[in-house]
Amino acid sequence: MHEDYAFKVIQPLKDWMTLRGRIPKNEIMKVNILIFGQLTDITGAGIVTLENIADTDNLVATLHGNYPGLINSKYLIAVDKKVISENTPLFDNCTIALLPPFSGG
Repeated sequence: MHEDYAFKVIQPLKDWMTLRGRIPKNEIMKVNILIFGQLTDITGAGIVTLENIADTDNLVATLHGNYPGLINSKYLIAVDKKVISENTPLFDNCTIALLPPFSGG
């Protein structure tokens, strides 16, 4: 059921993005994820590239599946240098940042 739902939601978005010229046909959409602070201890890397991630909800689900330690971690998500607070569509070669809590001084 979950795979069927994902296809129904993600495939039409991908088709729409292809028609809008965001994804060339037969190309793989890639997103680059910059990971900061203690979150790199969980992922083991400062940069991760994922393929065919349609939106930030799908991104979070994929990251939690690949790195279960992120599930209980607090962090903000920025898409192309803008912190987001709701599900946001992603496009080919966009840059996402996972930002752990920080304090000023």
